[in-house]
Amino acid sequence: MTARGIVRCDPVSHSYQIGFRTLDIAQQVWSSSNLSAISAGELRRLRDITGETTYLAVPEGDGVLSIGRFQGPHSRRSSAELGSIKPMHCTSQGKALLAFLPERQRAKFMAQPLDRRTEKTITEHSALEAELSAIRNRGYAVDDEEIVLGTRCVGAPILGSDGTAIAAISIAGPTFRVTIERVKFLAKEVAEAARIIGAQVNPETRKRPRGADFQPVSKQAAFIGGAPQWDAKRNSLFWIDHLAPALFESDQNGTQLVQEFDNRIDALALTRGFGPFVFTGHTALRLRDSARFDLPEPVIAAATMRSNDEILVMFRHGENGVQLRRMLPTGKLSEKAIVTGPASGFCISSDEGTAFIASRTSGTVTRLDLATEKSRVLSRIPQAAGSPVSCAVDMQGRVWVALAHGWSLARLDEIGEIAERVPVPTPNPTGLCFGGETGTDLYVTTERYGLDRNDLTNAPLSGHTLRLAD
Repeated sequence: MTARGIVRCDPVSHSYQIGFRTLDIAQQVWSSSNLSAISAGELRRLRDITGETTYLAVPEGDGVLSIGRFQGPHSRRSSAELGSIKPMHCTSQGKALLAFLPERQRAKFMAQPLDRRTEKTITEHSALEAELSAIRNRGYAVDDEEIVLGTRCVGAPILGSDGTAIAAISIAGPTFRVTIERVKFLAKEVAEAARIIGAQVNPETRKRPRGADFQPVSKQAAFIGGAPQWDAKRNSLFWIDHLAPALFESDQNGTQLVQEFDNRIDALALTRGFGPFVFTGHTALRLRDSARFDLPEPVIAAATMRSNDEILVMFRHGENGVQLRRMLPTGKLSEKAIVTGPASGFCISSDEGTAFIASRTSGTVTRLDLATEKSRVLSRIPQAAGSPVSCAVDMQGRVWVALAHGWSLARLDEIGEIAERVPVPTPNPTGLCFGGETGTDLYVTTERYGLDRNDLTNAPLSGHTLRLAD
């Protein structure tokens, strides 16, 4: 049993204790439902962005059972034991579960006396009912030193397909770090993480397959893939490798190298009448006839106006700004430029009247009216979700963003909230587009540049161009 890690011998007392292998066995029991495995990424992410310990718990009798934990880096931190069962009424996880349990189960629990653990524990049933009502309205629960003095926790429920709680997650730490003022910021992140986990646990709530269903269309990984664009005329996908500069095309016959270049490729645009345009440094190359056009500044991104084959080009402008200018297929640039803030990529709406601009620097997606040149911030992406590096518009006119360091893509709703999230099996998606016969297949470019061996072991598809069939 010692050799297998079931028990371990204390070298001082020469007594035997439970071995660490038992934790692995216990974890396997709970991971059979995929809950632990699915939650691990979000719990680790919450731990990393907050610096506090994160937990996963499930209901067990009249209490909550801790089945997952990622400890924060601080020497003074929450360190509740795995496998421990705590009361529901005085923990953030327990109250989050209790608020969303079926009414019959909640009524059965409320018929019992409420033990006092600290001077702040809620022991009056009416006060707890009011607290649970508030939790249902705001979507998260707070344990304000109710089970351990000096420790404050923020929890949120993981909901099943019927809207009842199946588990809960939380962030916990000492009150001098997890202040009342900080709680509202932590709560937003915890609630969003719980929603993401719930969407993956419940097949009925997933609007798209998981990231594991992405399939590579590229033969080999790019250093920094980018600018995926679907050519409906050729029924094929084009994309580039920025760093090992080359243009690729993928169709039903496989993937081919179209052309290699001497200098880094900054952007790509496809026109119907003149073929691909590649932007490198201060030059635009029209590949069909090898024509070259001088540019005033390096290009960040480009997109073609389908109605007239004009190319909307995004140039660098100053230290942090960009400008948008129209370019004819003949290489002539418009004199008028639209100047806006920092940006890393953009896309054009279906009616070509609006540009959506993603900014990795500011974490925003901006809506720009191309006629009036008026802009407003559509969405501020939380840092915990990743950084928006590029965007695309689907067949329904909905905006999607690629989230660097977020392992995912996100669809925004009309007010800029994340309405849907699609996991990607690599940390850094760089670009996305929609294509295929029906225009609903999702293509994503990724990068492997800057990733270490451990990163590549966990994300072997990094650098590949991926396809998710609808």
